[in-house]
Amino acid sequence: SAVAAAAAPVGSAATAGCAPEDVKLYIFGYGSLMMRTSAVKTNCNITDVTPYTLQSLLDYFKNDRKVRRCIRAQPTFIPVEAAGISRGWYAHGKLQSQEILNWSTDQMMGQYLDIAPTYLGAVNQTGERSTGVIYPVTEAELKATDERETGSAGARYTKEWLQPEDVKVLAANSTVNLTCAKIRWYAMAWEDIKIPDAQFPINQYYVDLFVGGALELERENNISGFALLSVMLTSAWSTHWINDRIVAYRPYEKNYLATDITRVLLRATQTPGSPLTMDQLRQIKLVGAPGTQD
Repeated sequence: SAVAAAAAPVGSAATAGCAPEDVKLYIFGYGSLMMRTSAVKTNCNITDVTPYTLQSLLDYFKNDRKVRRCIRAQPTFIPVEAAGISRGWYAHGKLQSQEILNWSTDQMMGQYLDIAPTYLGAVNQTGERSTGVIYPVTEAELKATDERETGSAGARYTKEWLQPEDVKVLAANSTVNLTCAKIRWYAMAWEDIKIPDAQFPINQYYVDLFVGGALELERENNISGFALLSVMLTSAWSTHWINDRIVAYRPYEKNYLATDITRVLLRATQTPGSPLTMDQLRQIKLVGAPGTQD
């Protein structure tokens, strides 16, 4: 997962003129957290379903009262564009053999038990921009997301603060005031960038979370082309790409957005200046197909 600025410590100039009670905490999400149910899973401690399964169950969720109350209390996501951030397929997942055996990734090449994809990451880069969302959180929710994004089980991003003046709200009907906002994002160091390869490919499930979340935001906020723009503002698309959809030939049975996600990806390849090409889409392989890890 990924969430993403010039670091501004607590009490910095960004909120220096604000009374403590006026300061509001936000998280800027630029990857899987662009899908609301991915954030709900973290904030409400729901671990036994995927974001898409949770999406289909929200109206009928039969969990304890605390979880139901938490789900109802989740905030509205606010689509934004952030300056100074470059998002891309930059973050290799961690192999268990690295943690337990202290083996290199080369030592695990060719096997299919201990595997991981490449995730979205982001770095500070002047002149670049990234789409995403911001949503208000409590201190407890911020702590839980910090642990998820920076802990040993995640990609170990660095937690930073995004300057409010670098954030442009895209939802025309939004009344959010960021004057006293402290906006968390999770950044990578440039030297930590690792782009997709045969051992750490892009996986379609994660693409679906990212583009599907952008589609939901586009429709909920009537922002034409937001999903396409999100694809266009993502670097390091690759021919190392695995289709791991649960039902590859009828993906809409498990993901109601699957067809529309595919359409967005196809349109991106036909858009001038696109970092995503038709050649890359042509080389997507099914899980278990020959040549998925050469």
